[in-house]
Formats: sequence, C-alpha cells, structure tokens
Amino acid sequence: METSILISGNAGSGKTVRMNKIISKCKKSVVKEVSPKAFLSLSSDKLSPKRIYAIDEVVDISQVLEINKLIGQFDLKVVAATQLSSVELLSQPIENFAFVFLH
Repeated sequence: METSILISGNAGSGKTVRMNKIISKCKKSVVKEVSPKAFLSLSSDKLSPKRIYAIDEVVDISQVLEINKLIGQFDLKVVAATQLSSVELLSQPIENFAFVFLH
C-alpha cells in the first residue's frame, strides 16, 4: 500500500466493507486493526511504518487531524473509516490521506 486512505460515508454506506477489502489484499501479519483511541494512545516506539493500521469508526475531526499528523511524522500507512462529511474533511489541512467519499 503506497498511501493512507480515509473512507467517508453515511452509516450503512459500506465503509467498513471497503476498508476490509483493502486490508484483505495485504499480509495479515502486517495489518493491525485498532480503534481510534487505541491508535492515538500508542507510544511513538510502538508505531511502525512496516505496519498498515486499520482504524474504523473515526468519529471526530480532531481524531482525523491527529492521525494525519502521526502519518506524516512516522511515515505510517493507515486505512480509516469515518462518518464525517466531505465538507468537514475538505475544510481541514489533511494532506496525508487519499479520500474515498461514499456519500
């Protein structure tokens, strides 16, 4: 996986299904599924650019911004899903994600 991906859509739009399809193409030993809170509480020595972090149910723009910051700092690969709207996401400086909008 070359870039981090943020999938945005309403409840029931298939965000988690698409996220799981993406991570199913990767080696299981490389993928770490974590909640947003657990990911953001990882110490820097636990973050690895050799892993792909799958983060479902990112509910707050501040979480997206913090995940984005960590991606840039540690060269991480993340696949995340959120119900935040495209308007909310595109109004912020989020440069480390490619977006998929399912609205």
